[in-house]
Amino acid sequence: FFSGEIDRLAFLVSSLYLTYIPFNSVKRLLARFPFLFTILSNTIRILLIAVVFITNVLVGIKDVITFKGWGATQVKVTTSLLKFNPEVDGQYEYDKAEKITLGFFEDEKDTEIAEQAIEDNLAFLESLGSKPFLPLRWLFQFITKIPYEKSEVKRYVRNFRKRTLLSEQHLAGGSLFGKVVDKGDGNGASTGKVIGTKNLHVADLSTVPCPRVSTQMTAYLIGHHVGKQIFKPKQT
Repeated sequence: FFSGEIDRLAFLVSSLYLTYIPFNSVKRLLARFPFLFTILSNTIRILLIAVVFITNVLVGIKDVITFKGWGATQVKVTTSLLKFNPEVDGQYEYDKAEKITLGFFEDEKDTEIAEQAIEDNLAFLESLGSKPFLPLRWLFQFITKIPYEKSEVKRYVRNFRKRTLLSEQHLAGGSLFGKVVDKGDGNGASTGKVIGTKNLHVADLSTVPCPRVSTQMTAYLIGHHVGKQIFKPKQT
């Protein structure tokens, strides 16, 4: 959740919206050609600043007409990102080619949780200020499908799960304990050592399956565990 003046948040907002909103096919294109992301991000930022400038002018004129004085009403941007764990655990599939299946929205409960969370969040955002003018709302919804009313939430979630689904799931599982690196069961000093090597150890998220809790804390714990096992004092 963040709120503030658009000139301070323009870069953050433009980058976040460009990360979360486009169709997945567009995201793949941006990943292959990072310069496109920079161009589009800068374009969105310029458009946001232009829209807010026009809005400030219109609001200022309204304040003058209603005898409040120019600049009496401040225009700020308030938005939020919602995150939740899927009902179905991610899993590894070992067929002809190894792949990770995350299972987002495979269970209908994911849709129910998403809809309820967004509806609750809308009520909170509305308590912080007024919605944009209708023309601006229509413009934002045409581009992003972002809901402003509870009646629009189901359409947004449906669009998200089919076209713009994005996970913050960190890459993990490329060098699993017991498969690529040593568990250290027989010798603690071998914990995390790449099987078949003499002095190559791995101690990051690649050694574990998809983490269901804090990925950062999981990485810390793996590094701590491997380091502690490698440098464990010898018993005398």
